[in-house]
Amino acid sequence: MNSWVKVLMNRLGEVRIGTDAVADESVLVGYPSPRCRPTLLAIGPDARLRSGTVVYAGSTLGRRLETGHNVIIREETRVGNDVSIWSNSVIDYGCVIGDRVKIHANCYVSQYTELEDDVFLAPPCRTYSSKNLSILLNASTQLRFFVKKWSSPG
Repeated sequence: MNSWVKVLMNRLGEVRIGTDAVADESVLVGYPSPRCRPTLLAIGPDARLRSGTVVYAGSTLGRRLETGHNVIIREETRVGNDVSIWSNSVIDYGCVIGDRVKIHANCYVSQYTELEDDVFLAPPCRTYSSKNLSILLNASTQLRFFVKKWSSPG
């Protein structure tokens, strides 16, 4: 990662960065959360964080994570290996993202959601959960919505 990013991160809390991780200049990592005091932020090797990405303190990001532009990953989130989070997507706090997960552009993963290995979220997907009701999605989960002709959903 760029040396200026390391200096910024060291002021905001402890950060461990894997080898060959790359971040564009406007990436902000180790962002403090008002919800909890700063804790370790671990970024795995070969990560690729594109411009506008914000990663909060207190998360663990696996090997070969790749973000699109303007991605937000909130605190207390665990992201597995070989994960892609595409542009303008938000992973809220307390989530668990499995290995080889693909989160397409413009998706919102709400707090305390768990995505198992090999899940693909198509745009503009939204998950809804709370601390008392978590959502678990796995590769075999199929969510289907049917809208009748001439209806006006929402």
